[in-house]
Amino acid sequence: MRRLKMLNEYKARTDELHRRHIGLGYCAGTCGELIQGFNSDGSPFHVSFPIELGTTCFVRYKSTLCPLTLSGDFGPKAERAAYAAARLVGLKAGVIHLSYKSDLLVGKGMASSTADIAATVRAICDLEGYAVSNQKIVEIATSIESTDAAPFPGMAAMNQKTGELHHVTKHLPDIHVLLVIPDNVVITSDVHLSKENNAKQDRLLKTFCSLEFPTAEQLGELATESALINQQDNPNRFFDALHVRYRELGAVGIAVGHTGCLLALMFETFSKAEKAIDLLAPQLSIIGPVGLQLTRLAYRRSDEAIFNTAA
Repeated sequence: MRRLKMLNEYKARTDELHRRHIGLGYCAGTCGELIQGFNSDGSPFHVSFPIELGTTCFVRYKSTLCPLTLSGDFGPKAERAAYAAARLVGLKAGVIHLSYKSDLLVGKGMASSTADIAATVRAICDLEGYAVSNQKIVEIATSIESTDAAPFPGMAAMNQKTGELHHVTKHLPDIHVLLVIPDNVVITSDVHLSKENNAKQDRLLKTFCSLEFPTAEQLGELATESALINQQDNPNRFFDALHVRYRELGAVGIAVGHTGCLLALMFETFSKAEKAIDLLAPQLSIIGPVGLQLTRLAYRRSDEAIFNTAA
């Protein structure tokens, strides 16, 4: 019994030491947006479309008496997020080394910037055993740039400028996603979305917020209608080819990056999504260089459990 007690005490001390020196954070990316536009009062909003691709941030901490510094390979947005997270948890001295592993492509509409920011904040909070909320992560992200609702579990409707949350739907159907990835990139800040279709977009938002248990078909219809509206502002050269065939291919809808170049077909089964690759590849390649990749709608329950991200 005494030996077991000593082992438990040793493990507890080791775990505490471990937590004070390394941290891990993850954030899923998105397949563009399910819906994006302006609501009835003219405020911008979007509904996230989380997928099972994302960004992981790993941090190591070295204690020193010098003011806090960062090392590693990171961009300016992740740097600002790291210092904001350090202030949040009370880290004022030492060195934090950051490293990243990401499945997300930059400039495609996959929320790569938001995922970098959220993963960074979660990793540094994990370092100190601090249970950071999703809302706090979004608050930090919106202080850096117009952001995605990716830190929230499920599909979230949010004002991307202020971080105001309209609705979160966590009870999601199983959806297989065929990503259609053009070779060009889009800078989010360069895209202008008009307010000419406020009433239509606001109706889509209200419909989404009313769906406690949405079906794949319902989400597909919302995504497709929003994508059609988006063609007036940010036309995607691959959209028409997908729109005329998506039902024939067995898809329930088309999602797009409203401020990106990504598109995706939404399927209820993996077999239909896989079959669509062979059927679409020759047709789309005529339009221009494009990549095709299979993934799924992300539930992100594990994110909440591992990284204490409950709102």
